[in-house]
Amino acid sequence: MENDVYDLTPKEKPDSSSYKKKIEISYYQARFTQKCGAILLDFVIFAFLALALFIGVKGIVEATPYFQEVNQKYDESRLESSLYIYNEQTKRVEDVVTFLNRSENLSTSQKEDFLLNHIENFFDSLPSSKNELINEFNEFILDDDMLYNNEPYYIRNEDGTIDKNDTITIPSEAYYQNVLVPYFDNSLIDLCIYSWDEISLEGKRVHKYLQSEISAKKEDYFRNIGYSSNWNMYSGGYPWNKIWRISSLKHGGMVYFDERVNMLED
Repeated sequence: MENDVYDLTPKEKPDSSSYKKKIEISYYQARFTQKCGAILLDFVIFAFLALALFIGVKGIVEATPYFQEVNQKYDESRLESSLYIYNEQTKRVEDVVTFLNRSENLSTSQKEDFLLNHIENFFDSLPSSKNELINEFNEFILDDDMLYNNEPYYIRNEDGTIDKNDTITIPSEAYYQNVLVPYFDNSLIDLCIYSWDEISLEGKRVHKYLQSEISAKKEDYFRNIGYSSNWNMYSGGYPWNKIWRISSLKHGGMVYFDERVNMLED
């Protein structure tokens, strides 16, 4: 240590003016339209990412054996009802009306016969309800409002049989578009769905369906009830006590429940 040398001479302080240089920052305030554009761009980016994530998850779920098995059984039940048909062109199961609307090589009379034949096959697929379904169909086509130029499409003969009204010339397109298609779309599914009130110690919670859901295709609407995990919108995948036969309500009246009855589940 005796050879170490230390310089203890005070060093001169640097000029303090070198630390007082002025720094100027220029700030540019974006216009309102630019701010809105940036927000919109962020929204589009996040929406695109969310859509990509949804498509990816959907593809993974649809590739699972369980989903494919359930979907196959669902398609088989639809085909057995004669209300659906497998379209070789689209490689999808479609309802008969959608299939006929896509068919360009069929005349209107052929479409009429094709649809009527599938409706009759649907009646045959439900032997226990066949007579009831036929009576409902006859009531529909004989309705007072089912008219073409103030004349009925169908008439009931003295022996009770029903035939087309041959007193006037009614084109096949009118029978197809104004009678068979509306019956297929509006009357063939004998189901309805209830909104419900959840009553607990916290009070009454009303579960309602959106108008967009009520206006959706019946096939998708009822499918959501059985598959969805969204309790508030689709009963959480539990269709129990939510789906009813319209014909039963017509004959027995509205079903009411006693709110004073306590219920425990599981």
